[in-house]
This record gives sequence, C-alpha cells and structure tokens, in this order.
Amino acid sequence: MAGFGRKGLARPPVQSGEKRSGNRSPARLSAVLETPAAKLSVALVNASAGGVCVKGAELPKVGRFAKLKVGSVTAFGEIVWQDGGACVLRFDKKLSEEEMEEFYQAVQESTDLGMSVEQMLAINAWLNGL
Repeated sequence: MAGFGRKGLARPPVQSGEKRSGNRSPARLSAVLETPAAKLSVALVNASAGGVCVKGAELPKVGRFAKLKVGSVTAFGEIVWQDGGACVLRFDKKLSEEEMEEFYQAVQESTDLGMSVEQMLAINAWLNGL
C-alpha cells in the first residue's frame, strides 16, 4: 500500500481537556461489529489505532466484548461508551500502521464512490448476510 495518499483524511488534533490517547480520523465506512450474541452492520464515525466510534442500531452495552471487521482488518476490544445509536470500541491491541492504512484506503474508496453511509450499510449488510 505504499504511495497511498491520505488527502481529505487529515488527522484532527486531540481537543484540550479530552482524555483520548490518540488522534482520530473521520471515517465514512461500513463495518461489521460482532458480539457473542449478535452480528451488526455499523458505520464508522471516526477511527484511531486504539479504537473506533461506530453508529448503528441495537449496539452492545458498555462492558461487552466485541470484534470489529473492516475489510481484511479484524480488531477485538471492549465497548467503553454507548449512547443510543453510537458506541466506542476500545481495541485490546492498537492497530498497526498497515492496518490503519487499510482503514484509510477503504474510506477513500467509499468516498470516491460517492456512497452515503446508509448505502454503505445496506451493501455491507447484504454482503454479510445481515
């Protein structure tokens, strides 16, 4: 993936007073969030090497363990925040630079296609049998 550009995906600085340990990048991408009880199609709101914020329906509660799958990247973690239609999954192990690069590439591809989050979620659900 050498030479992949990150135009339009600037890493925003952490706001003062926030407790986040890493910079987050806005993301417009669908993913699969799995718990032992459910397999959900979700939309990434933002992502960092340490975790993601996702939107979706019937999301897991705080304290639940989950697996996130975006393309060929799979990450395990714990739900640390949930508010109705959004939740934050903190990864057990930070993503490598290569894995983050895959996130960026997938976001760029979805942006290039001009798809809405709803369209991406529908395609993701169809592809994953949800």
